[in-house]
Amino acid sequence: MLAAAEFSKQLLLFRGIAEAVDDLPSCDQKSVAAEGYAALIESGRDHYGCVKSVLGYPSVGLWGHATLDALRSGDPRKGRPERLAVLALAAARRARTELTLATLTERDTLAVPSYGVYDVPGAADRTPYVLRARDGALTFTGGLVPGRRHIRNLALGEGAWEVRFDDTDATGFPFQPGQRATVQPRDFGTWQSRLREGADLLSAHHPAAAAEVFAAIKVLTPVKSRVGGHASASCRAAFGCVALSLPQDGTQAAETFVHETQHLKLNALMTMFTLVRPGAHGLFYAPWRPDPRPFLSLFHGAYAHLGIALFWRHEWQRTGSLIAAARFARWREVTFVVTQQLLAAGGCTPLGRTFAEGMLRTLEGLREDKTPATARTWALGKARLHHSAWRKANG
Repeated sequence: MLAAAEFSKQLLLFRGIAEAVDDLPSCDQKSVAAEGYAALIESGRDHYGCVKSVLGYPSVGLWGHATLDALRSGDPRKGRPERLAVLALAAARRARTELTLATLTERDTLAVPSYGVYDVPGAADRTPYVLRARDGALTFTGGLVPGRRHIRNLALGEGAWEVRFDDTDATGFPFQPGQRATVQPRDFGTWQSRLREGADLLSAHHPAAAAEVFAAIKVLTPVKSRVGGHASASCRAAFGCVALSLPQDGTQAAETFVHETQHLKLNALMTMFTLVRPGAHGLFYAPWRPDPRPFLSLFHGAYAHLGIALFWRHEWQRTGSLIAAARFARWREVTFVVTQQLLAAGGCTPLGRTFAEGMLRTLEGLREDKTPATARTWALGKARLHHSAWRKANG
């Protein structure tokens, strides 16, 4: 249901872009974009699934929001409405139909979401090229044969999860180019192994979480590790994409999948319902972050860490691991405190309050589990150390 709601939002976004393009003065951007949009509409009549697959690719959502904002601001050069042409070509390639369209480069590249990125060395920004989709392939007319950086495909979770591994698209998520990582062929095997171990762990021992993860995450984007450890993130405008650094093992990969799926679910829910008051201001302590967080981010973090607590609870019950018990105890307790803070701060709408109260009831149930004393001591110590370091850094 959440994925369907996200795609409905995407369709409205594309309609808005098309209407804004109509208002542009005559230029290459306008003609390329208009022809691309017309081709998408035509393709959607007979090959809706192919068009849906392309338009639902996470980086397309990012592009769409940025482009519509640029068009509405009156500065279309900051947007890329002409990307509608490569989207139409990508859909035609999937449908194995024939289509020829003019395109414009993005600096010295031409990104085709869900397919890869062509490198066109020496090309100026918005250099026109004509591409043809035929028999499931894309070619440049005029004899040009540029190199293409491919998006890798992964089959994980004992074959139940097909996910794309995309380190090609510079217009995608995350936004800061310095955070992105390009994975060389010699290193990809390590990535593949750890991601597979994480997915297999979920499939074998966390079936409910696995079903949510496999339905929500469609693209994995590698990023650099942050100082002090592993990094991961998701984005409201790029539903289905999770950015992550190389997990240290399969368990960390599984925890990351669960964590970011919580964010994806809540982002999608918040496109349909208002859970946080627009005027909810102030900065708060979050026991999983080094910096003060606004109310909305605190709400998100609490929901994500509820999922993490449930993951470690199941790992503790399954394995008897003291480490799992300690991590469960830590995230259960701090998330309980934060959820109480959310309810006391007054930043929730009535529906958001009902949602947070449901979280609190779940956490109250988790607090009835008697973890080993050493696990509770470790959890309390880690929480105190984090809070002390936060106060020292932020006052």
